[in-house]
Order: sequence, then C-alpha cells, then structure tokens
Amino acid sequence: MQLLIKVNEKFTNSMAVEQCKMLIHHAEKPVITAAIHVVLILTYLIVGGGLGSAAYYMYDYSMGVSVCLGGLFSLACGLLHVAFTPRTAKLSRNEAILIRNEFQAIKKAQIATVEDIEALRDSVTQEARARDLALTSELRDLATLITQFAQKSNARIASSVSGERAAPKRSDQSLLAAVKSAIEDNRVELHIQPIVALPQRKVSFYEGFTRLRDATGAIILPGEFLRVAEPSGLVNEIDNLLLLRCVQIARKMLKQDRRTGLFCNVSSSSLADEGFFPQFIAFLRQNKDLAGSIIFELSREAFD
Repeated sequence: MQLLIKVNEKFTNSMAVEQCKMLIHHAEKPVITAAIHVVLILTYLIVGGGLGSAAYYMYDYSMGVSVCLGGLFSLACGLLHVAFTPRTAKLSRNEAILIRNEFQAIKKAQIATVEDIEALRDSVTQEARARDLALTSELRDLATLITQFAQKSNARIASSVSGERAAPKRSDQSLLAAVKSAIEDNRVELHIQPIVALPQRKVSFYEGFTRLRDATGAIILPGEFLRVAEPSGLVNEIDNLLLLRCVQIARKMLKQDRRTGLFCNVSSSSLADEGFFPQFIAFLRQNKDLAGSIIFELSREAFD
C-alpha cells in the first residue's frame, strides 16, 4: 500500500511539474504580446491621423470634423483589435517567481519520492530475504529433530529386540518342528504397531505382525518360519490364528470407542483356503461393525 501511495505521489508531482512549466511559459509570453499590441495601436493612430488629414486637405472638411473622423477610425480599429484578440493569462512578476519556486519545490519532492521508492524496494527485498533465511533455518531444525527422533526410535526398537532372546539358527527340520510346536501350544503372538498421521501424531491405523515362540521362549521371526511354513501348509494355520487375534483386538477397540483400522498380513495361500477363509468372511458379514476395522495386507507377489 505504501508503494502505491508513493507511485501516486510521483505521478501527481510529475503532472504538477508539467503544469508549472506551462504557466511559466505563458508568463513569459505577455512581454512579446504587449510589444505587438503597442505597434498595432500606433499603426491605428497613424492611419486615423492620415484619414483625418486627407478629409481636411482633400475634401475640404473642417478641422473638427477631420479630427473626429480620424479619431473614430482609430477607435473603431482599437475596438475591433480588442474584440478579436484572444484572452491570455497574464501573470505578474511576483506570480511568476512564486510559480518557479513551487516548481523547484515539486521537483525536489519528486526526487525525494524516487529515493523513498528505492528505499522501500530495498526494505521489501531485505525482509523477503530474512523470511527465507528464517524458513530455511526452521526447516533445518525440523530435519534435525526428525533425525534425532528416528535415531531414538531405532535405538528403542533395537533395545527391545535385544531384550528378547531370539531363537538360534537351526536346520529346516528342527525349525519345522518348532513351528508345529508353537501352533499346537498356542505360542502364536500378534504384535501391533501404530501408524500415526502427521503433524497431529494421531493414531490412524495399526499394523499387525505375527511372531512365534519356541519352547524356550525365544522369538521365531517371519523371515525364518515362513521358509518352512509355506511349503508345509502351516502358514494357513498361522494366518487363521492371526485373524482371530485381529478380531479380538478390533472388538476391544470398538468397546473403547476407538474406530481405528487394523492391517492384517495374510498370505495368498490363506486367501485360497476353502476350509477357513469363507467361514471368516461369513463371520464378518454377521458382525458388520468389525468389517470396517479389519484390513487385509497382501504382498505384491500375490498379484503377480
């Protein structure tokens, strides 16, 4: 807004400067015009005197009549001259000086306005540069905080994993026996991980992960038990137990009025299980309040 005001003042001052120039120009004109008027008046008087003389000497008019004729002719010429002469603004010397002073003042104001516009432009540029630097600094601080948070989260995950005793490496036969034992003794666990929405950090979903434990309590990760569970068909039983655990957690969240989706990792072979999966779909149809909370998560290979 200030910039627009300055520009308007500059435009106004420019117009005032032009008007002052025109007034000064007109103020200088009357000197030339007055000289012309004097010459014309003398011409009218000379012609009038010649006419009166001609009437007196050539036509034998009396002196009085000849003077009247010459005077009337000069007066008529003067009246016609006044009638047809355009009216021009005549300024006195003091007025011309005042106009020149005003012109100089406006010219100085115009220079000051240009300087103010330059200063305002520099100020706006500096403010924009300062805002960019502040925004860059805030983004850098935010990136540092995110990095620190990720490092702390990884450290907590590593400490939690190291706190639980992992199962030692074993052969496929012994691993298969451990998986069967875990299923028979109901040592199939469901670990859930929250998925939050930024920047509110509000929990939007949960993702379920299957974990098995052997007879000693050590965890068998999916990277191990899937190697032997898929060829032997045990992965369907594991997914069935996973789905039952997901239903229990979803029902518990509904009782707490927490309508949050739960992702369940299932294999493509479990989807084709004609013994269990159709019954599970029928169960969800009868419990439609749970249908919106259970979300199946499939690997990309299942669609290839």
